[in-house]
Amino acid sequence: MNAMTATTLEQFELEVTGFLDARVPRKDASPEAPPLRSEAEQLSEAKRWQAERYDAGLGWIMGPAEYGGRELGMDFERAYRRIEREYHVPSTSMLNFGLTIIGSCVAAHGSPDGREKYLRQLYRGELVACQLFSEPSAGSDLAGVQTRAVRDGDGWILNGQKVWTSNGHNSDVGECVCRTDMDAPKHKGITIFMVDMHAPGVDVRPLPDLAGEVHFNEVFLTDVRIGDEDRLGEVNSGWHTLNTSLMNERSYVAESNEGGEHVLTPEMLTETLQGLGAIDDPTIRDGLADLYVRFGVAGYVTSQARRKLERGETPGAEMSMSKLTYSENQERLVNFAATALGALITADSGQGDSFAWARNLLRARGIRIAGGTDEIQRTILGERVLGLPRDPAIDNSIPFKDIPRSVRRTQ
Repeated sequence: MNAMTATTLEQFELEVTGFLDARVPRKDASPEAPPLRSEAEQLSEAKRWQAERYDAGLGWIMGPAEYGGRELGMDFERAYRRIEREYHVPSTSMLNFGLTIIGSCVAAHGSPDGREKYLRQLYRGELVACQLFSEPSAGSDLAGVQTRAVRDGDGWILNGQKVWTSNGHNSDVGECVCRTDMDAPKHKGITIFMVDMHAPGVDVRPLPDLAGEVHFNEVFLTDVRIGDEDRLGEVNSGWHTLNTSLMNERSYVAESNEGGEHVLTPEMLTETLQGLGAIDDPTIRDGLADLYVRFGVAGYVTSQARRKLERGETPGAEMSMSKLTYSENQERLVNFAATALGALITADSGQGDSFAWARNLLRARGIRIAGGTDEIQRTILGERVLGLPRDPAIDNSIPFKDIPRSVRRTQ
């Protein structure tokens, strides 16, 4: 790897600009984005581009040098993202779980052997990662998982079922939440493991969404054997480990308020309406103005959370607010698009990109579930910010195995 260093932000920005100028076209010089490719081609391009970034010292800007990082601060990371948005770069969205949520958890809680095994490959784009969290009887209630991990010599055997696994059909590894002690109270007896998605006993079954595309999967684990070096954190202390992933996931979702990849924005809809000659309609202009204000406020809330992270503090309700405003704004945007475009959103008339908003309309519903459901975020805000009474809770002193299944599903 080319271990370049930058002593100032200005030097770093020049380095980034030089790296990008040598490899990809600027948007202002070539306004047309490259044509969409098949999923397999997109994944291949994502891996190639992430490897180039990593080898140039730009693939893990805040990471430890021991594993190919630059050990630079959040300002440098944000500067890179800002500059890269000016270029036509391959999308790395299919790698993002590994680059943000799972990689950070491995770095924080992995064993020395586990960190050596996974970190370089994750951040170089060689391994695609997913989260094996939700289950049919434990969706938002992660403490109620029933997938079991049982000791087997110096390793473990996993059995269970996961669902709504984003990008599982493309993944090489998964971060799996398991129950390792059925006699422990609900939030204890949980352990986190990294699972080889190609191992014997792992069965990935795609779940098409409303748009007919595959983003989610159900995953069956049948006598899957893994080594103890694949464990993240201490045995039966997985709730603490899991919170690292959940915080990173909310941070990742919250970043969307600041213009992440594949995020719908009022600017995109404005461009569509301008192409149709509908931008002068006063009702449409009023609706767009409302959207611009709401997206601006959401970005401000997210920036407050980011400042806390930069100071080494743990954000409180800001992450829940960011996630909630992001999902609400995305749905508000596509609903307004459907109203403004009318019949043009229902059939491909060839008029601009109006029909593309039909796909956006269908996909936006799933954002209310991703990164912690909107209902969970409202509960957090109601209890921790507004001081409202807590939902009825089970007695945490009761062993998990003694909790009736009907109660597990609601607590």
